Amino acid sequence: MLGTADIPADPQRVFVASSSDLDSVLALGIEPVGSAGVYFSDELPDHLLEQVPDNFPTTGQPHDMEFEEIALLEPDVVVGLDDHIEPYQGVYEDIAPTIAYAWVDPETGLIDWRDRIARIGELFGLEETAQQVIADGDAYIEELDAQIPDNEETVALIRSYGGQIRYYSTASELSSGVLQQVRSVELVDPTIGEETDYEWTIVSPEVLTDIDADWVYLVGDTESDLRFAEDLQLWDRIPAVQNDKLCVAQDFPAWFLGGPTGSRIVADEVEACFSG
Repeated sequence: MLGTADIPADPQRVFVASSSDLDSVLALGIEPVGSAGVYFSDELPDHLLEQVPDNFPTTGQPHDMEFEEIALLEPDVVVGLDDHIEPYQGVYEDIAPTIAYAWVDPETGLIDWRDRIARIGELFGLEETAQQVIADGDAYIEELDAQIPDNEETVALIRSYGGQIRYYSTASELSSGVLQQVRSVELVDPTIGEETDYEWTIVSPEVLTDIDADWVYLVGDTESDLRFAEDLQLWDRIPAVQNDKLCVAQDFPAWFLGGPTGSRIVADEVEACFSG
């Protein structure tokens, strides 16, 4: 996305500058020498820690990297989202050949993990592996989706973050793309809230009861974020909440980061809630 780069035909020391795609890189069978950390924790989340060696190095967060530490890892190629690479492109290129792939499609919005793993697969000559990972992920969601009763109901995807209630659109990647794929329950776009330049509207507490989807799926970054939402005066008067049709995300990193492993975690949660 940012120019050209000469990279080794078979790179052995890959550094991942975007932690959101560490899951995908690992699924391709690549063993990176390190990666960026995640913004919401000093450590990688459990579903990533389970896939990397002990003492796997993370070097800051995507927009606050420790470049000297990256250099010490002696990568022979750096890969990451253009949004993460571009501000520091010269620094990365001084360390190793650097490849950036797209974060946003100007026509459709955010690009989900399936598109990104396909692109990473192309970069490393692992196209068939990437397509198999995508097919396996789609089949897993389809299988669980078949177990959810299809009552032609709708669901609103709500995130509580930093004192804001955000109502996410169907174009967002929140839920690792799972709710966007489920067919038994229809994910709907926001009908209320203050529009932003992102894939969500900001809903003021005074209009919470105007969330008219049959279900509400609440995602909180932390326990305190969940409590903030549930303690709002009108929260219990949202029609879906009154009808006991509230789902609460359990594993926030899986919902937020995307990737093949994360999407399976989310799919399990979605199936358990809607089927239960």
